[in-house]
Amino acid sequence: MTEDVDPAARRAHLHAVAMGLEWAELTHPFDATTAVYKVAGRMFALVGASAPYRLNVKVDPEDGAALRREFPTLLPGWHMDHRHWLTARLDDDQVPDQLLEELLVDSYRTVHANLSRRTRGLLAAGLWRPEPATVRRPREPRQPGGTTRR
Repeated sequence: MTEDVDPAARRAHLHAVAMGLEWAELTHPFDATTAVYKVAGRMFALVGASAPYRLNVKVDPEDGAALRREFPTLLPGWHMDHRHWLTARLDDDQVPDQLLEELLVDSYRTVHANLSRRTRGLLAAGLWRPEPATVRRPREPRQPGGTTRR
């Protein structure tokens, strides 16, 4: 396959696909440019907003290894667990658009299937709400002898 690809158009298409999935939400927890797609607070895809655009999706480890053998330009998850995440550059003309879309949808399905029964029930009933971000208190320094000051 040697067709010209438009990475920005691919990114826009994948955004539309992700947002078309039931209960999908777009967040930006890392920075203002990295789009993180979640279902019930669990990431299923990440897409950078600057070139080179990269799509990170969750995959079954065996499927990911097979895909990397078939498409050598697919990489282990960029800044992610290399066994469970796969990275595709959106400017790569070797990976078909249909495969990128399937990877995104399969990633969503994998994450959704691993949600607790209670969470899936809350989603279905329209009652699931993201938990508010918690502020972690810094740890107090340890005192000699293994005790902490209170």
